[in-house]
Amino acid sequence: MSLTTHQNVLADVEYFFPSTFELITISIILTALIGIPLGVIAGAYRGKGISALVRVLWIAGIAVPPFAAGIFLQLIFGYFTNLLPITGQLTGPLPTHITGMYLVDSLLTRNWPALVDSARHLILPEIALSLAGIGQIAQLTYAGMLDQTQEDYYLALGAFGASSWDANFKYALRTALVPVLTILGLLYASLVANAFLVEIVFSWGGLSQYAVQAMQSNDFNAVIATVLIIGIFYVSLNSFVDIGLGYVDPRIRLGESE
Repeated sequence: MSLTTHQNVLADVEYFFPSTFELITISIILTALIGIPLGVIAGAYRGKGISALVRVLWIAGIAVPPFAAGIFLQLIFGYFTNLLPITGQLTGPLPTHITGMYLVDSLLTRNWPALVDSARHLILPEIALSLAGIGQIAQLTYAGMLDQTQEDYYLALGAFGASSWDANFKYALRTALVPVLTILGLLYASLVANAFLVEIVFSWGGLSQYAVQAMQSNDFNAVIATVLIIGIFYVSLNSFVDIGLGYVDPRIRLGESE
């Protein structure tokens, strides 16, 4: 039993975890969709201005702590311009509860006002939470692309007239993605813990904020439950990533001897 909410901690986790899961899942999707192309662009155009610009951007993303980025975004888009909401998950009525994830529930119930409202509340926390990951994935993809562009097969592709798009995205990227996917799995799992300060800054009612309140109240039952969930999430995701690598890289075949 939780000493703070006076409920079973499993019930608390079932209530708070969907909000955190929605936040970190969208964050890792953005990290992959933005970070990988940035790394490919930086590698494909190395030595040019666009490559230098991309590298400056990812260094800035890694250097700024998520909570500092969140406060900065709140000042710019909330205080000075009032363009986006800066706290909470919804302003209007809640959608019908199905999964506990407001964006998904709004889609499933076709509650379009709630969908738009939820999406607007997600923008700033997602940016704050994703910046560091985007920088790390872009940097790792860039390093992998540099290695692949020096390989004989890559040079042969150019000699046989393959387009730069095919050479970079169809062939070189696939091999360079092996370490990237591994780090993406680690990042996804670690986002549960990294979301702590972001959820506090944006008053996001998720598992991380629940854990912080439990720590402040010396609610050890709730703290243990949160740590256990994070551990299970971390181990499970890394297991899935290890299995998935065998399908991405043909050279990796799980269960086959040398």
